[in-house]
Amino acid sequence: MRAANPNSLIHKVRAAIILHDSQGRIMDSNPLAQELLGFSAGQLLGKELIDQEWRFLREDGSVLQVAEYPVSLVLSTRRPLRNHLLGIYRPDLDHALWVLVNAEPEYDDSGEITMIIVSFVDITERKQAEELLRTSLGSYRMAQAISHVGNWEYNLQTTEFWGSDEAKCIYGFDPGQDSFSTDDVEQCITERERVHKALIDLIEAGTPYNLEFEINPRNSSEPKIIASIAELHRDEHGDPLKVIGVIQDITERKRAEEALHRLNRELRAISNCTQILMKASDEQRLLNDLCRIICDEAGYRMAWVGYPENDDVKTIRPVAWAGVEEGYLTEARITWGDTDRGRGPSGKAIRDGAISCIQDFASDPQALPWRDNAAQRGYRSSIALPLKNENETPFGALCIYAAEANAFSPNEIRLLEELAGDLAFGITVLRTRTAVKQTGQDAALMEFALNNVHEAAFLIDEHSHFQYVNKESCRILGYSRDELLGMGVADVDPDFPPERWSEHWKELAAQRTITMEGRHKTRDGRILPVEINANFIKYNEQSYNLALVRDMTDRKRLEQERLAHLRFFESMDQVNRAMQGANDLEQMMSDLLDVVLAIFECDRAWLIHPCDPERPSGKRSLNAPSLSILAIWPWERPIRWTKRSPSCIGWCWRQTAR
Repeated sequence: MRAANPNSLIHKVRAAIILHDSQGRIMDSNPLAQELLGFSAGQLLGKELIDQEWRFLREDGSVLQVAEYPVSLVLSTRRPLRNHLLGIYRPDLDHALWVLVNAEPEYDDSGEITMIIVSFVDITERKQAEELLRTSLGSYRMAQAISHVGNWEYNLQTTEFWGSDEAKCIYGFDPGQDSFSTDDVEQCITERERVHKALIDLIEAGTPYNLEFEINPRNSSEPKIIASIAELHRDEHGDPLKVIGVIQDITERKRAEEALHRLNRELRAISNCTQILMKASDEQRLLNDLCRIICDEAGYRMAWVGYPENDDVKTIRPVAWAGVEEGYLTEARITWGDTDRGRGPSGKAIRDGAISCIQDFASDPQALPWRDNAAQRGYRSSIALPLKNENETPFGALCIYAAEANAFSPNEIRLLEELAGDLAFGITVLRTRTAVKQTGQDAALMEFALNNVHEAAFLIDEHSHFQYVNKESCRILGYSRDELLGMGVADVDPDFPPERWSEHWKELAAQRTITMEGRHKTRDGRILPVEINANFIKYNEQSYNLALVRDMTDRKRLEQERLAHLRFFESMDQVNRAMQGANDLEQMMSDLLDVVLAIFECDRAWLIHPCDPERPSGKRSLNAPSLSILAIWPWERPIRWTKRSPSCIGWCWRQTAR
């Protein structure tokens, strides 16, 4: 079959495409590329650098040199460029565009580059969403009705120190106790000298006081991370009078940021592991590469794979490892028997076929046989994931160690479980492939592989009829295999009528592989969102499309949940801006209350400060055994907003006559 002209095909592809000649000059472009770059086809034709005002950007926003442009890299390395993240600066836009770039060289018979096909995928919205998520995490704990924000005041003339109830709670003190001094606070701060110097600099030089520091609360062994801002107030003579500040417990935000960072690293690692699994031809190399990626890219301290031996002590034999091992596996003498050294995560994973964790080597009793050895190498937590064959029988374990306690959250465990499942499948396929090669049963291997993947597989002829379907296809769509083999693409894909097939077949024959999203209709009428990877193959002079289809229902649901969380964090960011946007503390607290009440749809007119001595119920409130910052206004009468006396901070409600 003769290949189609790429210059005509690029105008049919649903991606931005630019064709460059062997000198890097633009030969052709499709409308999507012209729209993305902001130039017409005529303006682009024959150009190399597009325009003096036009720039490629690195992820940090810095400008790329011409030698770093995708086409330049392909010409200099003579290799394809895959999934390269770039920013595009256009003078007519007030923001950068972000794209994933793939550049594929075409060669002539002598091996010289004749053309470079560059494709762009616009991911600007995704980048913006990620940035919003990162900034919104700073307001995470503010969502609890401001219960994680406290304020304090230090009188420089009397050395009197005061803290709100929440400030006391953050430092681990009883809100009801009167004693709360600067000495009490300093005893909780790990970096006393740095915090003290920042306060002195504020008083003496007016240096902004905006710190993050660790504290050890008085009532807890768990440290916290605190954000603190403060401002200096002067008397009528201009002399320093007092320092007023706000503190916020940002421990959860820091943990969330670290968890997000760790999950992103794991996702990248899993993606790379998947690529290795697809290309693997040797089991030992596969295991070595996977352990290396887990440590180097996912950031874990050490990773290893072990296989069980059937000797007297039921040894677990390490077959591959990476990271900071330093003789640990030799000294640990890990087994899968029902003994002290076999009751750890690795032994349980192989013996019971279940995921097992040690979240803290220092305190978990099952870690006792390895505690000292683990501490010497910086291991604080570990997880073991069973590797199972097609019969769900464990044949090994993937074991991972982290430098932090409680490193394995439910989200991380799910990702690692998926990775272990893919690894086990890859090992099984490699072993089966070896056996099949020895016996010449290639067809059996293909049948086994396709029926053990978590994707629906369809072998489709050029007339759109199904020639083969795997078990997952039947399970997802609800048809028997015989029923599906009597059907075609149009029967299960409502968006792919027969008249589209000819165009799709030509496009697939030219590109060889296409990945797209679509919809499939099940036997009971449900519509499933799916991701389709179509592959053009030939066998015995016949052309086929091997389509691998993945159900995206859960992924779409998670995306919707993520967007919902993002909207929530955007609301919380309003609270953070209200705190940081005011120089006057009283005004800040008033603005902050307005924002919070707006978020929770409350009416400010129903709130009253409990210590207002002028209201009729003030004495009763002051004599109450427990006071919150706000109490409910008890009467349905008109009220007005008044400032308290200069000696008090805050505002109160005062009753007025009808």
